[in-house]
Amino acid sequence: MNWIQSGIDGLLKAMSSNDSGKADALDHCIWTVLSSSADELEPYVANLWSETMDELPISIQCLIAKQYALEKLAYAESNEFVEKACGFLAAHGEPGIDKALSGTIEKLLFINRA
Repeated sequence: MNWIQSGIDGLLKAMSSNDSGKADALDHCIWTVLSSSADELEPYVANLWSETMDELPISIQCLIAKQYALEKLAYAESNEFVEKACGFLAAHGEPGIDKALSGTIEKLLFINRA
């Protein structure tokens, strides 16, 4: 099992229990996502909008999408997963911030392709 999946599994386990470790599990999951490369996150971006990700809080799904898209933007790389991540942010992210971020990423990557 990879370390991203371990962080996600720990969060899901803590969410389904009544113990006091929910905050720690959330912190660990966030840290795991933010410490991951785009290559490590790509399988999770591929599964956005699928039943396999439904158990995960939408905020964590959006964090995965943001981290992936921003890292790809940093290297001016675009692919169908960047488009999927931006689309997910536009549909499910925070009004204003995430929607603007996804639009900006898409525009910048389009400019880099031209």
